[in-house]
Amino acid sequence: MVKRGRRLTDKTLTANEKILIHMKESFPLRDLMDAPYALTQHGISDSVGIRVNHVSRAMKTLSKDGYVEESTGRVKGEIRKRKVYSLTDRGATKAKEMREELGSKIVELHKDKVVKELTINAVIDSLGGVPTAAILRKVDSDGVIDISARRKTKKLVTLSRGLPRSTNFYGREGDMAVLEEWLSSREEKVLSLAGAKGVGKSSLAMNVYEQWTSSMNTFWFTFQEWDTTDSFLEALSNFLKDMGRPELKDYLNSAKKIDLWEVSGWIERGLGDDDNVLFLDEAVVMGKSMESLLNTLIESVGRAENTKMLITQDKRDIPNSRSFLARELLVEIDLLGLDKKSCEKLLNKKMDDSEFEKVYRLTEGNPLHIMLIESGRLEDLIDTKDYTPEELALLKYMKVIKETK
Repeated sequence: MVKRGRRLTDKTLTANEKILIHMKESFPLRDLMDAPYALTQHGISDSVGIRVNHVSRAMKTLSKDGYVEESTGRVKGEIRKRKVYSLTDRGATKAKEMREELGSKIVELHKDKVVKELTINAVIDSLGGVPTAAILRKVDSDGVIDISARRKTKKLVTLSRGLPRSTNFYGREGDMAVLEEWLSSREEKVLSLAGAKGVGKSSLAMNVYEQWTSSMNTFWFTFQEWDTTDSFLEALSNFLKDMGRPELKDYLNSAKKIDLWEVSGWIERGLGDDDNVLFLDEAVVMGKSMESLLNTLIESVGRAENTKMLITQDKRDIPNSRSFLARELLVEIDLLGLDKKSCEKLLNKKMDDSEFEKVYRLTEGNPLHIMLIESGRLEDLIDTKDYTPEELALLKYMKVIKETK
């Protein structure tokens, strides 16, 4: 049981008690085909802040005492099964009692030169509902939690691979505001930005990327047809190494076979509590390997305290999206075409109003389609199957009219 005394310190709870509270607050284990990473030995190790071998010993004791049950299940995004744990009724009751008593404990919160004495419940509320385990990892032997501007003396890190070439950017004020609000205040850690080819997903994401390089560590990776899990992890490991955390790179260089559940822990620890934003551009899910990679990244980012990730795709294709949406880890946004005024700015030559109206209606404001039509490169139009034969004939006719003017 939680030790008496109003002040909470790093010694108030034992490791076993911290594990029980973490398990109580983790996404519940519904069945052996839907096991969350948080209830594996490595997930518990990452959240509570103790070594994996210590978790193993602790689980044996908690199981012997009748607080937890061990089983073998398949963790989402992973191929092989492994040990997962769940609370018994007795364990859930004990964890609930400890958590209720812990809520009234006092800590000294330091934030941006402001010092306050608050209860644990008040601290959690002020930090947007972070897990109790995250608070317990931060409290020191004097009962102090320091979340002051940690990174102001650090050099921000920026790493990109495949960053698109800058182009004229028109409109999208509302879309930019939505992304800014998500980055600065929304609880969801991952945003999926989906839209047709050429609609401007990468351009929009790149503008956000360029604005945030001055205040956050930023990582950009555009997936190409030839990219693999290994090539992506190599780039991400270089980013973390530049941040002063070479552990993932060391693991990749030494491991005979890459194990994504081990990678997940290294990514979370590498991201730490720094302010980071990751951009995954054109993240097309092609097979189990990419599906497992995205699952691993979303879980890792979800556990990292101050990291967010933006994913662009031609269509909504996030693996296990229902689960991530239910856990409020993910928000999905569909990007539509530009407004008329912005589309007009893309044109080198002004069209007749009636001609432009037809083009805008047929393209639905897709900027790439509009520019290809203006240039006469109808054969390069993406997704011509979306146009009827009559519509394509009209576009070709408009091309001829434009050339004879």
